[in-house]
Amino acid sequence: MHGREFTPTWTRLASTAAPGDRALALQEPVNWQPGQLVAVATSIWRDEFENQNEVTNAFADCLFSGAQVLTIVDIFMQVMVIKSVAPNQLSVELSASLKFHHYGVRISE
Repeated sequence: MHGREFTPTWTRLASTAAPGDRALALQEPVNWQPGQLVAVATSIWRDEFENQNEVTNAFADCLFSGAQVLTIVDIFMQVMVIKSVAPNQLSVELSASLKFHHYGVRISE
């Protein structure tokens, strides 16, 4: 195999990212690079579907507007382009703003 290994392949958010935000605070350092794609998954709070506002709203928009057909990817994640990575590798700046809330907190066991 050739090429560079980018790790970790996924991590959790260190803080909540709100609609309009262009930066993600991460729980683990990453060696990702500008121009790479990152999928910001849906953020169901403690795995409860009822609390997932963006999923509920997306389904409602799809069902009642009739204007567009949403795919599972449209509803459950946002694929974004990394604009830059912080020197400490614990945050990334995105090339566009987020559309939905993405919860990011450490839940103690």
